[in-house]
Amino acid sequence: MSRWFARTVLALILGVAALEWAAAARAYRPTLSTADWAALDQDLRDHSDSDGLVVLADRWLGPRGRASVAALREARSVAPPDLYGVPRLTIISRDRDTPWTPWLRDAWGPRALPTATSVREIGPFFVHNFAIDSADQILFDLIEIAAREPRSITIHDRLARCRGSKSRWTCKQGKIVSEYAEVAYRPRRCVRFAVQDGAPIRLSLSKVELGDHLRGHLGFTDFNARIRSDAPALIQIAIDGRPLAALTISDRQGWAAFEVATPSGRHDLEITVTPALTGTFGPKGYDRRPTHMPCLELRALRRP
Repeated sequence: MSRWFARTVLALILGVAALEWAAAARAYRPTLSTADWAALDQDLRDHSDSDGLVVLADRWLGPRGRASVAALREARSVAPPDLYGVPRLTIISRDRDTPWTPWLRDAWGPRALPTATSVREIGPFFVHNFAIDSADQILFDLIEIAAREPRSITIHDRLARCRGSKSRWTCKQGKIVSEYAEVAYRPRRCVRFAVQDGAPIRLSLSKVELGDHLRGHLGFTDFNARIRSDAPALIQIAIDGRPLAALTISDRQGWAAFEVATPSGRHDLEITVTPALTGTFGPKGYDRRPTHMPCLELRALRRP
């Protein structure tokens, strides 16, 4: 190969690299400025609604949105269990016509999508507002009680009563923590069970207000999402000491939703979660340390 030919090939390679760099810089250049986010934050402050839920249609904008917009830093906006029981919903989108991205459709469930009551254009954003007259009423939320009134929850393993407060309990057979957790690639607020294999943990609440059904989710956290475990967890629900439901949920189901019909009024509620295996297998065999942990959220709802 002559020196001239080698230099020509190198120049062509550098030219192509320069073109690709310019194209990438143009494609991925910042299109949302600090001023855009500030205008959106001010608009949401001006139209704040204490009962409303504000979410971003585009999940990839979540970190920037939470850093810039106060409404997106609220716990229910960061990690909503789903979109049930929401009387007013605000979706922030880059699209005027179709704010319902796949994750929002999944969180909404198999219901007819609502019609927006208004759409505001704020710079590059479109703020879609929904008033949902058919929304269920939330009467009881396990996560809110764990955060605000943890002493109202009594927790036992099969050996003794668990000790703790401030959303964290220590048991003979492990620990129970109410916290943010990653489940199926999304943040969730749930009660995590870091306990021994097969250890049933019973949560008891006295005289809680129930509607006509309980709705909840269970998923598994702190586990490589690409190496799923088949070991499920058993959820048992009892009201006033009478068994009401038993459900088995596995890691493969992701953030698995469930509903159980209930009698209305004030009742004693017991939830028992029993994980089959919480450890994991490796080159040295089975490691019993909890890394495959079920995480539960539960609400009492009343249909209109």
